[in-house]
Amino acid sequence: MFSATDIASFLACPHTATLDRAQSKDEIVKPFFKDPTVDLLRTLGLEHEQRYLRELAEKDGLAVAQITVNGRWEDAVAETVRALHEGADAVYQGTFLDGSWGGRSDFLVRAFISLAHMYNCARRDRAANRLCSSRRFQSCRSLLRGEGRIWPHR
Repeated sequence: MFSATDIASFLACPHTATLDRAQSKDEIVKPFFKDPTVDLLRTLGLEHEQRYLRELAEKDGLAVAQITVNGRWEDAVAETVRALHEGADAVYQGTFLDGSWGGRSDFLVRAFISLAHMYNCARRDRAANRLCSSRRFQSCRSLLRGEGRIWPHR
């Protein structure tokens, strides 16, 4: 499975990506060098995530679903989809797979905007010939017709 980080690593240095791939197949062992700066950045990042998670739940009063990330990716994807369909206001560590591609979002937070607003924005974008607007326009049109629901509306 490939992630956005894998692609960024490959674009930055194809050799690093080759080494990472070899490590994932247990062909080589990646050397480990303890770096207190990296440890500090990781700690500060995790503390920030936890603070924001508490803020969403306590200050903003949102129903936050926390996805378990220690198990199989497929289970985390099913849990993410279930949380979205059950109408969670926010999802922490939402997990997605598409073939050999996968990724996790730190936070997915429901945007409380109307479908009509999305539809009108997509129409304006489409008129301006923006590259991704046609797909957005089609998605909005199918949602307005009731052909599908990305996230239940409250």
